[in-house]
Amino acid sequence: MLRRVRGDGWTPESADRGLAARRRTGRGGRARRASRRRGRGGRRGRTTRRGPAAPRAVRAPPRGRGRRARARRHAVRREPARRLAPPGVVRAARGSARDARAGARRVRVPPTRTLGAIVFDFDHTLTDFGRNVEWPKARTELVELYAATGIDTDTVVRGRGALSVIAALDAAVAQRHSPEYAYATRVEASRILERVEVAGAPRARLLPGVAALLAEVAACGLRLAIVSANAESAIRVALGHLGVADRFTAIVGRDPCRPLKPEPDQHREALRLLGC
Repeated sequence: MLRRVRGDGWTPESADRGLAARRRTGRGGRARRASRRRGRGGRRGRTTRRGPAAPRAVRAPPRGRGRRARARRHAVRREPARRLAPPGVVRAARGSARDARAGARRVRVPPTRTLGAIVFDFDHTLTDFGRNVEWPKARTELVELYAATGIDTDTVVRGRGALSVIAALDAAVAQRHSPEYAYATRVEASRILERVEVAGAPRARLLPGVAALLAEVAACGLRLAIVSANAESAIRVALGHLGVADRFTAIVGRDPCRPLKPEPDQHREALRLLGC
């Protein structure tokens, strides 16, 4: 077979070998191969090893006030074991373990209290009482009562419920006449609401799960009470019709002389009746 040979000794086979070598090593292949032979490593790794590799030195972050502040903020504080608080003592953010133990000795844990009574709301908690009361009828009678006092009832009662209507009308009467006149009108309004509620009380039903709850509470020996914005007489009529009136020790309903919930007066009266 004839080979093509140049004057400098070039042949196609030598050209192929040189191309393959350049592809394996890339640019600067001779220097990289020499470096790997000396054990200094290259792009493709070492070919000779001279013992275990030395650990790399961690470069410190650049100096700077902001960087140091962030490092202090995120640093984890390490304390020796002798300064740690003993088990059961909560260590404060500052101060020694001695201060923490001294503070723990000054803490007085109150004695354990035993549950003795439960206070419930009435409508939409124990029964569906409100669904059976003719509230539009009560609203009409209340508006007629307060219209006789000479106030503009259309402006006062716009967009209000039954109880909020009474409060708004009562304030308007007190401003036009006197607080005493407003109180007498509020007593009459309470009688109107009571009459309408008592008429719808026999149709009330216990909500699902209430009968089992009352039986379980009675088995535990707990006393029960009801605090409601409804009339006390209407609540007793509904509970008597449902056969659970004897389960409740105290019932505190609406009273013209006592503020309604969320003021605490009704709950305080219930706790007094319960003996708590």
